[in-house]
Amino acid sequence: MTQNIIIAKNLKESLKGILNNLKCDNPFVLCDENTVKYIDELGLDNKTIITINSGESNKNLETACKIWNQLDNLNVNRNSILINFGGGMISDIGGFCASVYKRGIRFINIPTTLLGAVDASIGGKNGIDFENNKNEIGTFNLPYCTIISKIFYKTLSKEELLSGYGEMIKHSILFDKEEFFKLLKYDITKYDDRLISFIKNSVKYKDKIVSEDFKENSKRKLLNFGHTIGHAIESYQLEISKPLYHGYCVVYGILLEMIISNLLYDFSMEIIDEFSKYIKKNYGSYIIDNPKEIISRLIKDKKNKDDSKINFTLIDKDFNPIIDNYLDKDILEMIEIFNQKMKK
Repeated sequence: MTQNIIIAKNLKESLKGILNNLKCDNPFVLCDENTVKYIDELGLDNKTIITINSGESNKNLETACKIWNQLDNLNVNRNSILINFGGGMISDIGGFCASVYKRGIRFINIPTTLLGAVDASIGGKNGIDFENNKNEIGTFNLPYCTIISKIFYKTLSKEELLSGYGEMIKHSILFDKEEFFKLLKYDITKYDDRLISFIKNSVKYKDKIVSEDFKENSKRKLLNFGHTIGHAIESYQLEISKPLYHGYCVVYGILLEMIISNLLYDFSMEIIDEFSKYIKKNYGSYIIDNPKEIISRLIKDKKNKDDSKINFTLIDKDFNPIIDNYLDKDILEMIEIFNQKMKK
């Protein structure tokens, strides 16, 4: 099940051609208060705009209900098309709302952030957070297509760029360790052709894995690397009202899961030290000062089979990823090593 992904040289022309093929002359556009400012970049003469509040804290059931109410009031039917125009939060909640409204309407993702382009808009995972647990409720459902355009990247803060870059780093570790070291040396703010090449490689890899295992029964679990702990950190930071960018949580999760990989599979401590230095320089240090809170969220992770063990994707010394590593709840030793790396 390969996803239709378009790296657009001209966003307006690409979108116009798709809507003409679908015979849709009045699409519904979901955006937030930030991306609505760039709505003219879509080049749509006729459109109906639905605007929601931005931020992960609004990716919840309350916002989903507001979207469904507006779709209902606008008489949206199963032949309608919803364009999710925004970052990862918009792709997640927009895809979820479209997937279940009237048992499913078509949707298109147009990510405006690097994170949205390489992660949320690719793979057909849609969802909302529930009870401070990341993506607790959701669906597997591919968009009609995803259109990626670099014209929005210069509108992003360095933090938003780094957030998307965190997912690209994860992909490189899983499929090409040489690319991993290239990414560590690249300046994400350059916006040059190398960035587009890195993005294409990242998207290509994720789409290949998804096409081979759409419902995450086996191989797609590889993409959970860094996310088991990353999501726990992200959920915890949301609960204490100090949210962190998703990609930041992912790189912290990657580092901690590298440390676990070192203990179990002899993954290189030298590389761990190099990566920890890179993180501190670019993402800043992060100390897990409440390990029990993080572990309690790990126990609730939807990938676990029961509440006695935590399911991790790890890597061996040759960068080969290994799925379904079930560890006991007590990982305090690994967390302490992580904190030491962040302090140095």
